[in-house]
Amino acid sequence: MVTANLEEIGQSSAQVLADAPIRTGVRVWIACEMHQLKGRVKSCTFLQRLGYSIEVVLDPDSCWSPMWFTPKHLLQIFGRIAPAPPKYLHLRKASGT
Repeated sequence: MVTANLEEIGQSSAQVLADAPIRTGVRVWIACEMHQLKGRVKSCTFLQRLGYSIEVVLDPDSCWSPMWFTPKHLLQIFGRIAPAPPKYLHLRKASGT
C-alpha cells in the first residue's frame, strides 16, 4: 500500500503525490472519504523535494463526481474567464505620400 495525497481530480482522471513510485499500467484504488475510485497508472514522475507525481486514468465505471465528495482544497472559480489577448496586433493602414 502506498499513501498519497490527492492533488487533482477530474471526471476521468486523478493526480496524486506519493512517497513511493508506482509503475505505469498498474491497477490502483484511491480511497477518498466514503468512496473508492479505480483506475490505472498512466504516468509516474519523480519531482525533486516533493515525491512522485502519479497520474491515474479512472475506469469508466469509476468516474468521479462532485456529488460524491469534494476535496477540501478544491478551488472553484466562478464568473467569466477573460478572453486571451490576441497573438497579433492590428495595425492601421499606412498612409503613403
